[in-house]
Amino acid sequence: MGASLLVWVASSVSRTPPAPPSVSRALTVNPSVPVARNQADPAVWVEDPLFPRHPAKLLGEPASGFEGLSARPGSVPEGLLPRAADQVEKTAAERGGIDPCQSPDDGFGIYERWRVGTGAGRLLVPQRFLPWPDSFDLVLHFAGQELARKEVARARVPFAFLGVSLGRSGLEYEKYVGGPKGLWTLGLAAIGTVRKIRGGPQRVRKIALASWSIGYSGVGLVLRQSRNTSDVDAVILLDGLHTPRDEATARVQLEPFVRFAERAARGQALMFVSYSSIGTDGFASSHESARRLIHALGGLPLAVERLDPGGLELKELFSRGGFHARGYRGGGRMDHCAHLMLYPMLARALGRRWGLSEPR
Repeated sequence: MGASLLVWVASSVSRTPPAPPSVSRALTVNPSVPVARNQADPAVWVEDPLFPRHPAKLLGEPASGFEGLSARPGSVPEGLLPRAADQVEKTAAERGGIDPCQSPDDGFGIYERWRVGTGAGRLLVPQRFLPWPDSFDLVLHFAGQELARKEVARARVPFAFLGVSLGRSGLEYEKYVGGPKGLWTLGLAAIGTVRKIRGGPQRVRKIALASWSIGYSGVGLVLRQSRNTSDVDAVILLDGLHTPRDEATARVQLEPFVRFAERAARGQALMFVSYSSIGTDGFASSHESARRLIHALGGLPLAVERLDPGGLELKELFSRGGFHARGYRGGGRMDHCAHLMLYPMLARALGRRWGLSEPR
């Protein structure tokens, strides 16, 4: 599939986004009781278990007795494709003047600069803020590393961040990290650089695989072929998970993602999947593939409404254990790039999970 995955469904139609929910009016809901009603407010709000204090307005009907957030069977269509009405690209003006593909650059924050010479891409190291003298936490990010860097730096969570780039195109994952030692190779590349910076033995404490767009193929390769995937504590897929539309082939290609999703749903890991409503020709969109994952976990996306960073309009969500899927409106280039602007919230979620706090 290659670079053909970057397919846009352009639209000249614009739509005024809904006003963001008033968080101060939303109820804090116990995760075991997913929804509640404020007597002074006719709207019903659902607490997002991954993003505290960032509730969503409930539009759909939750499944009764489901351990998490899912729609009641029969209350929503079970199809995979997005609605045409959701495939509209918002303008930069509708996003507060920001083009997410050229997002504002606030610098490197706690990271200071990219470190080169890893042999596997460029590395961000919060040298002065790593909590432990002989170990560090690591995010391996595939594709869109410069846009991702801007957002990770904004979060100020002290983990190392390797923007994986392999071969001439930067995307030659099969050649360089295919096989049983792929994850080990990437971890070793980061360890070597951190050891030079800190002047002593180092090890990776917690590790996450993350990607945007076509980078999902690198994550999938590692999950499918690496020997030590049990070391992976988290997987983050930002608007990128694609398969052929043939049912049998799709099932095979999704298998490593389903396997990790099941592990996350049992509470043994964290997995986050975001998807847009961008249409694709000849292969399954991120919308179709994410809904397949949700169905594999025995659920259905629950209709909600919330305005997220980058002007993203949340339209549906699903959570079970440590697995979280978030579906968004949007059908164009800026909608695709905007998913990277979820990184600050995700970095803080990783920080909470890994016991990391933002430096003062």
